[in-house]
Amino acid sequence: MRKRSYGKAGISPPATRTLVLQVKVQPRSSQQQIVFTGEKECRIWIHSAPDKGKANREVIQVLSDHFGIAGSHICIIGGEKSRNKRIEVTLPKPIRKGRHVSDGGAT
Repeated sequence: MRKRSYGKAGISPPATRTLVLQVKVQPRSSQQQIVFTGEKECRIWIHSAPDKGKANREVIQVLSDHFGIAGSHICIIGGEKSRNKRIEVTLPKPIRKGRHVSDGGAT
């Protein structure tokens, strides 16, 4: 795989940060919710049964709704067939807004 070079084209790399979560999943639940038990630990209750990846897809959907990002930014990196999972979430970095310089007119 070819590595992307940002320096030559005069553009900067995408502004992102990565978060790795330890997740405990409770499938076949009557409720669907997420509760953070620590800074990087959470429990997720989902409706789906752990059958043919349905539960994993629902976990990704719950996390994408929680963080307000696309599901393509979430990846299960460990525990695909376990209730205890390691999930990598790629979040965009917040953009700092600079001061707006007025044209000298009254505001």
